[in-house]
Amino acid sequence: MEAVSINDGVESWGMQPGWHGHGFRPRVYNCTNAVDSDIVVRFGGRRFEFYSVKATLSEKSGFFRRAFDGAFPIATADVVDLGDEDNRRHVYAMLRFLHGTPYTTIHARESMGLDFHLDMYMLGEQYDIPSLRRAAAQNFFLEATPLADKAYFPMALQKILGPDAPVMADPYLQELTIKMCTEQIETLIANQTFKDMALDGELMDGSVLVAMFFAVGERVRTLSGGDLWLSKEERFVNAQAELIAAEAAMGPTPRSFLARQIRAQRAQNAAARNIVIGMPQPTIHPFPAALTSHPPHIVYLPAVKKKKTGITSL
Repeated sequence: MEAVSINDGVESWGMQPGWHGHGFRPRVYNCTNAVDSDIVVRFGGRRFEFYSVKATLSEKSGFFRRAFDGAFPIATADVVDLGDEDNRRHVYAMLRFLHGTPYTTIHARESMGLDFHLDMYMLGEQYDIPSLRRAAAQNFFLEATPLADKAYFPMALQKILGPDAPVMADPYLQELTIKMCTEQIETLIANQTFKDMALDGELMDGSVLVAMFFAVGERVRTLSGGDLWLSKEERFVNAQAELIAAEAAMGPTPRSFLARQIRAQRAQNAAARNIVIGMPQPTIHPFPAALTSHPPHIVYLPAVKKKKTGITSL
Protein backbone atom coordinates (compact mmCIF):
# COMPACT_ATOMS: atom_id res chain seq x y z
CA MET A 1 0.00 0.00 0.00
CA GLU A 2 1.13 3.50 -0.79
CA ALA A 3 0.80 5.64 2.33
CA VAL A 4 0.28 9.39 2.34
CA SER A 5 1.86 11.10 5.34
CA ILE A 6 -0.10 13.92 6.94
CA ASN A 7 2.57 14.92 9.42
CA ASP A 8 3.94 17.71 7.23
CA GLY A 9 1.54 20.12 5.56
CA VAL A 10 -1.88 19.30 4.17
CA GLU A 11 -2.01 16.48 1.66
CA SER A 12 -4.40 16.40 -1.26
CA TRP A 13 -7.62 14.57 -0.58
CA GLY A 14 -7.79 11.44 -2.75
CA MET A 15 -11.40 10.83 -3.69
CA GLN A 16 -10.68 7.69 -5.71
CA PRO A 17 -8.87 4.61 -4.40
CA GLY A 18 -6.16 2.95 -6.39
CA TRP A 19 -7.09 0.06 -8.69
CA HIS A 20 -4.48 -2.34 -10.08
CA GLY A 21 -5.72 -4.98 -12.46
CA HIS A 22 -8.22 -7.16 -10.67
CA GLY A 23 -6.98 -6.18 -7.22
CA PHE A 24 -8.04 -3.33 -4.97
CA ARG A 25 -5.78 -0.96 -3.08
CA PRO A 26 -7.30 1.53 -0.62
CA ARG A 27 -6.11 5.06 -0.17
CA VAL A 28 -3.95 5.12 2.98
CA TYR A 29 -3.34 8.03 5.35
CA ASN A 30 -0.80 8.00 8.15
CA CYS A 31 -1.28 10.16 11.22
CA THR A 32 1.82 8.65 12.75
CA ASN A 33 4.69 6.43 11.78
CA ALA A 34 3.50 3.03 10.64
CA VAL A 35 5.70 1.42 13.30
CA ASP A 36 3.92 3.32 16.10
CA SER A 37 0.42 2.76 14.74
CA ASP A 38 -1.65 0.13 16.54
CA ILE A 39 -5.00 0.60 14.77
CA VAL A 40 -6.20 1.09 11.21
CA VAL A 41 -9.52 2.90 10.71
CA ARG A 42 -11.31 1.91 7.52
CA PHE A 43 -14.10 4.03 6.07
CA GLY A 44 -15.82 4.77 2.79
CA GLY A 45 -16.66 1.14 2.14
CA ARG A 46 -13.09 0.00 2.95
CA ARG A 47 -11.76 2.23 0.19
CA PHE A 48 -9.85 4.44 2.65
CA GLU A 49 -7.59 3.56 5.55
CA PHE A 50 -6.34 5.82 8.31
CA TYR A 51 -3.38 4.65 10.42
CA SER A 52 -3.70 5.87 13.99
CA VAL A 53 -3.11 5.12 17.66
CA LYS A 54 -5.84 3.85 19.96
CA ALA A 55 -4.83 6.19 22.78
CA THR A 56 -5.15 9.21 20.48
CA LEU A 57 -8.58 8.22 19.21
CA SER A 58 -9.79 7.42 22.74
CA GLU A 59 -8.64 10.74 24.18
CA LYS A 60 -11.42 12.82 22.56
CA SER A 61 -13.93 10.19 21.45
CA GLY A 62 -16.13 8.32 23.89
CA PHE A 63 -17.05 5.89 21.11
CA PHE A 64 -13.47 4.76 20.53
CA ARG A 65 -12.70 4.83 24.25
CA ARG A 66 -15.54 2.43 25.03
CA ALA A 67 -14.67 0.24 22.05
CA PHE A 68 -10.99 -0.12 22.91
CA ASP A 69 -11.44 -0.42 26.68
CA GLY A 70 -14.41 -2.78 26.63
CA ALA A 71 -14.75 -6.53 26.37
CA PHE A 72 -15.57 -6.40 22.67
CA PRO A 73 -13.42 -8.13 20.03
CA ILE A 74 -12.54 -4.72 18.60
CA ALA A 75 -10.53 -3.98 21.76
CA THR A 76 -7.79 -6.32 20.58
CA ALA A 77 -8.33 -5.90 16.84
CA ASP A 78 -5.89 -4.14 14.55
CA VAL A 79 -8.57 -2.76 12.22
CA VAL A 80 -11.85 -0.96 12.90
CA ASP A 81 -14.33 -0.52 10.06
CA LEU A 82 -16.64 2.51 10.23
CA GLY A 83 -18.67 1.38 7.22
CA ASP A 84 -19.76 3.55 4.32
CA GLU A 85 -22.93 5.21 5.61
CA ASP A 86 -21.25 8.54 6.40
CA ASN A 87 -19.69 10.99 3.97
CA ARG A 88 -16.10 9.81 3.56
CA ARG A 89 -14.76 13.36 3.29
CA HIS A 90 -16.40 14.26 6.58
CA VAL A 91 -15.19 11.09 8.31
CA TYR A 92 -11.67 11.92 7.19
CA ALA A 93 -12.05 15.46 8.56
CA MET A 94 -13.27 13.99 11.86
CA LEU A 95 -10.25 11.69 12.12
CA ARG A 96 -7.92 14.58 11.43
CA PHE A 97 -9.74 16.61 14.09
CA LEU A 98 -9.09 13.85 16.63
CA HIS A 99 -5.39 14.33 15.89
CA GLY A 100 -5.44 18.07 16.55
CA THR A 101 -6.18 19.61 13.14
CA PRO A 102 -9.16 22.03 12.85
CA TYR A 103 -11.62 20.32 10.53
CA THR A 104 -12.23 23.55 8.61
CA THR A 105 -8.69 23.42 7.21
CA ILE A 106 -8.96 19.93 5.72
CA HIS A 107 -10.94 20.54 2.53
CA ALA A 108 -11.20 23.42 0.09
CA ARG A 109 -13.20 26.39 1.35
CA GLU A 110 -15.73 26.20 -1.47
CA SER A 111 -16.59 22.61 -0.53
CA MET A 112 -17.77 23.66 2.92
CA GLY A 113 -21.14 25.14 3.81
CA LEU A 114 -23.80 25.09 6.50
CA ASP A 115 -24.58 21.43 5.79
CA PHE A 116 -20.91 20.56 6.24
CA HIS A 117 -20.90 21.95 9.78
CA LEU A 118 -24.19 20.18 10.53
CA ASP A 119 -22.75 16.87 9.33
CA MET A 120 -19.65 17.38 11.45
CA TYR A 121 -21.84 18.04 14.48
CA MET A 122 -23.76 14.82 13.82
CA LEU A 123 -20.48 12.91 13.56
CA GLY A 124 -19.57 14.41 16.91
CA GLU A 125 -22.84 13.02 18.24
CA GLN A 126 -22.37 9.61 16.64
CA TYR A 127 -18.80 9.12 17.86
CA ASP A 128 -19.25 11.03 21.13
CA ILE A 129 -16.72 13.81 20.50
CA PRO A 130 -17.78 16.84 22.63
CA SER A 131 -15.00 19.09 21.30
CA LEU A 132 -16.07 18.42 17.70
CA ARG A 133 -19.68 19.20 18.55
CA ARG A 134 -18.67 22.52 20.10
CA ALA A 135 -16.46 23.45 17.16
CA ALA A 136 -19.09 22.52 14.57
CA ALA A 137 -21.87 24.39 16.39
CA GLN A 138 -19.78 27.53 16.77
CA ASN A 139 -18.65 27.44 13.14
CA PHE A 140 -22.27 27.02 12.06
CA PHE A 141 -23.27 29.99 14.22
CA LEU A 142 -20.55 32.22 12.76
CA GLU A 143 -21.27 31.31 9.14
CA ALA A 144 -25.07 31.22 9.38
CA THR A 145 -25.61 34.53 11.19
CA PRO A 146 -24.85 36.76 8.15
CA LEU A 147 -27.15 34.58 6.00
CA ALA A 148 -30.37 35.18 7.94
CA ASP A 149 -31.90 37.07 5.02
CA LYS A 150 -31.24 34.29 2.49
CA ALA A 151 -34.00 31.98 1.26
CA TYR A 152 -32.00 28.81 2.03
CA PHE A 153 -31.27 29.86 5.63
CA PRO A 154 -34.61 28.54 7.02
CA MET A 155 -33.93 25.18 5.37
CA ALA A 156 -30.77 24.85 7.45
CA LEU A 157 -32.76 25.77 10.55
CA GLN A 158 -35.31 23.09 9.71
CA LYS A 159 -32.62 20.40 9.88
CA ILE A 160 -31.86 21.45 13.46
CA LEU A 161 -35.17 22.67 14.88
CA GLY A 162 -37.78 21.10 12.58
CA PRO A 163 -40.32 18.38 13.44
CA ASP A 164 -38.23 15.79 11.58
CA ALA A 165 -34.86 16.93 12.95
CA PRO A 166 -32.77 14.17 14.54
CA VAL A 167 -32.93 13.81 18.30
CA MET A 168 -29.60 14.96 19.71
CA ALA A 169 -28.14 13.83 23.01
CA ASP A 170 -26.30 17.15 23.26
CA PRO A 171 -28.71 20.10 22.70
CA TYR A 172 -25.87 22.62 22.32
CA LEU A 173 -26.45 23.15 18.59
CA GLN A 174 -30.19 23.66 19.11
CA GLU A 175 -29.59 26.12 21.94
CA LEU A 176 -27.06 28.06 19.87
CA THR A 177 -29.43 28.11 16.88
CA ILE A 178 -32.29 29.45 19.00
CA LYS A 179 -29.94 32.13 20.30
CA MET A 180 -29.01 33.05 16.73
CA CYS A 181 -32.67 33.23 15.65
CA THR A 182 -33.47 35.42 18.64
CA GLU A 183 -30.67 37.85 17.84
CA GLN A 184 -31.64 37.93 14.15
CA ILE A 185 -35.42 38.01 14.65
CA GLU A 186 -35.75 41.43 12.99
CA THR A 187 -34.10 40.04 9.85
CA LEU A 188 -35.94 36.72 9.94
CA ILE A 189 -39.42 38.24 10.07
CA ALA A 190 -38.57 39.96 6.79
CA ASN A 191 -37.47 36.65 5.24
CA GLN A 192 -40.48 35.40 3.27
CA THR A 193 -39.28 31.79 3.21
CA PHE A 194 -38.86 31.85 6.99
CA LYS A 195 -42.40 33.18 7.45
CA ASP A 196 -43.95 30.68 5.04
CA MET A 197 -42.24 27.69 6.64
CA ALA A 198 -43.07 28.93 10.14
CA LEU A 199 -46.76 29.39 9.30
CA ASP A 200 -46.91 25.94 7.69
CA GLY A 201 -45.44 24.36 10.83
CA GLU A 202 -42.42 23.05 8.92
CA LEU A 203 -39.76 25.19 10.56
CA MET A 204 -39.78 24.27 14.24
CA ASP A 205 -40.91 21.51 16.53
CA GLY A 206 -43.50 22.42 19.16
CA SER A 207 -41.08 22.33 22.10
CA VAL A 208 -38.54 24.38 20.16
CA LEU A 209 -41.23 26.90 19.27
CA VAL A 210 -42.01 27.40 22.97
CA ALA A 211 -38.32 27.92 23.76
CA MET A 212 -38.07 30.37 20.86
CA PHE A 213 -41.13 32.25 22.13
CA PHE A 214 -39.61 32.76 25.57
CA ALA A 215 -36.23 33.72 24.10
CA VAL A 216 -37.80 36.37 21.86
CA GLY A 217 -39.89 37.61 24.78
CA GLU A 218 -36.78 38.02 26.91
CA ARG A 219 -35.11 39.95 24.08
CA VAL A 220 -38.11 42.29 23.83
CA ARG A 221 -38.00 42.73 27.58
CA THR A 222 -34.31 43.65 27.44
CA LEU A 223 -34.68 46.10 24.57
CA SER A 224 -37.72 47.75 26.14
CA GLY A 225 -35.98 48.23 29.47
CA GLY A 226 -38.19 45.58 31.08
CA ASP A 227 -41.13 47.96 31.59
CA LEU A 228 -43.63 45.82 29.70
CA TRP A 229 -43.51 43.21 32.49
CA LEU A 230 -43.40 45.55 35.50
CA SER A 231 -46.31 45.76 37.91
CA LYS A 232 -47.79 49.09 39.01
CA GLU A 233 -45.93 48.90 42.31
CA GLU A 234 -42.61 48.16 40.58
CA ARG A 235 -43.10 51.09 38.23
CA PHE A 236 -43.78 53.37 41.21
CA VAL A 237 -40.61 52.21 42.99
CA ASN A 238 -38.53 52.77 39.85
CA ALA A 239 -40.03 56.22 39.33
CA GLN A 240 -39.22 57.18 42.92
CA ALA A 241 -35.66 55.93 42.49
CA GLU A 242 -35.26 57.99 39.31
CA LEU A 243 -36.56 61.10 41.03
CA ILE A 244 -34.33 60.72 44.08
CA ALA A 245 -31.27 60.09 41.91
CA ALA A 246 -32.09 63.12 39.76
CA GLU A 247 -32.40 65.35 42.82
CA ALA A 248 -29.06 64.12 44.12
CA ALA A 249 -27.37 64.87 40.79
CA MET A 250 -29.01 68.20 39.91
CA GLY A 251 -29.40 69.77 43.31
CA PRO A 252 -32.41 71.74 44.58
CA THR A 253 -34.81 71.75 41.62
CA PRO A 254 -38.62 71.73 41.45
CA ARG A 255 -39.89 68.20 41.14
CA SER A 256 -42.19 69.18 38.29
CA PHE A 257 -39.11 70.16 36.28
CA LEU A 258 -37.37 66.90 37.18
CA ALA A 259 -40.43 64.92 36.12
CA ARG A 260 -40.46 66.65 32.73
CA GLN A 261 -36.77 65.92 32.32
CA ILE A 262 -37.27 62.24 33.16
CA ARG A 263 -40.21 61.91 30.74
CA ALA A 264 -38.23 63.60 27.97
CA GLN A 265 -35.28 61.34 28.66
CA ARG A 266 -37.47 58.24 28.49
CA ALA A 267 -38.77 59.32 25.08
CA GLN A 268 -35.23 59.85 23.83
CA ASN A 269 -34.21 56.45 25.20
CA ALA A 270 -37.10 54.77 23.37
CA ALA A 271 -36.14 56.50 20.12
CA ALA A 272 -32.52 55.45 20.55
CA ARG A 273 -33.54 51.84 21.20
CA ASN A 274 -35.58 51.80 17.99
CA ILE A 275 -32.53 52.95 16.05
CA VAL A 276 -30.08 50.45 17.53
CA ILE A 277 -32.54 47.67 18.34
CA GLY A 278 -30.18 45.05 16.97
CA MET A 279 -27.18 46.28 18.96
CA PRO A 280 -26.28 45.55 22.61
CA GLN A 281 -27.53 48.24 24.95
CA PRO A 282 -24.90 50.08 27.03
CA THR A 283 -25.19 49.80 30.79
CA ILE A 284 -24.97 53.52 31.61
CA HIS A 285 -27.03 55.14 34.34
CA PRO A 286 -28.15 58.79 34.22
CA PHE A 287 -27.26 59.48 37.84
CA PRO A 288 -24.93 57.91 40.39
CA ALA A 289 -26.39 54.76 41.92
CA ALA A 290 -29.60 55.21 39.92
CA LEU A 291 -32.03 52.32 40.06
CA THR A 292 -33.93 52.76 36.83
CA SER A 293 -35.50 50.55 34.21
CA HIS A 294 -34.75 53.16 31.54
CA PRO A 295 -31.02 52.99 30.78
CA PRO A 296 -30.43 56.31 29.00
CA HIS A 297 -28.10 57.16 26.18
CA ILE A 298 -27.93 60.93 26.83
CA VAL A 299 -26.36 62.52 29.89
CA TYR A 300 -28.51 64.84 31.99
CA LEU A 301 -27.18 68.38 32.33
CA PRO A 302 -27.47 70.28 35.63
CA ALA A 303 -30.04 73.07 35.81
CA VAL A 304 -28.80 76.64 35.40
CA LYS A 305 -30.59 79.53 37.11
CA LYS A 306 -31.42 82.67 35.17
CA LYS A 307 -30.28 85.83 36.92
CA LYS A 308 -33.37 87.98 36.29
CA THR A 309 -36.33 85.65 36.69
CA GLY A 310 -34.83 82.97 38.94
CA ILE A 311 -36.51 80.31 36.78
CA THR A 312 -34.52 77.13 36.46
CA SER A 313 -33.90 75.72 33.02
CA LEU A 314 -31.35 73.79 31.02
